[in-house]
Amino acid sequence: MNKKLKIVIRVGIVSLACAALVVGYFIYLNKKNAKTEEPDTELTEAEIIETTDFDKNYPETPRAVVKWYNRIATVIYNNDLGDVKLEAVAEQERKLLDDDLLKLNPEKDFYKNLEKEMKENEERKRSIVSSEVSDSADVLYKTVAGYECAYLYSYYFGKEGNNFTRTYQKFCLRKDKQGRWKILTFEKVPQEESSFAE
Repeated sequence: MNKKLKIVIRVGIVSLACAALVVGYFIYLNKKNAKTEEPDTELTEAEIIETTDFDKNYPETPRAVVKWYNRIATVIYNNDLGDVKLEAVAEQERKLLDDDLLKLNPEKDFYKNLEKEMKENEERKRSIVSSEVSDSADVLYKTVAGYECAYLYSYYFGKEGNNFTRTYQKFCLRKDKQGRWKILTFEKVPQEESSFAE
């Protein structure tokens, strides 16, 4: 009887081991098939911009706002929209602008101006290669007419045809009632005036 019991136990252990191998292999195949069936989900820059929820995740600092503005401007300026509509990206840009600036740029005119600029950039082979924003230490904070304002600079390295260009802009951002920094003004300035002066 001991002999029979030992044989039964050995057969049981071998059966369990075989069953575990079969189940393990089945799980491995399912995971492998699931991975190969998943589509490539890497988003383009335009898709990232389009899907960013500024209502829930608004940039916290003036620098972060201008960095987002530059990302959006680069996609529009370079006509890198892909399948994303210009209106979707431009709408995200408008969320970064102060109400007073929005009043000066009604939505319909805003889109038309962007389309015109994109066409002109394509004809003149203009693009933004890269951009930089002032360091945190270079951001100047002031109270103007009872509003908290922040002043900073951005540098753009661009290309037109075979020539490279450098452009500097000064930004003024104002805190709104929700405590969000919004772009109130921006203007082109000489390098010597910017925080990127050599």
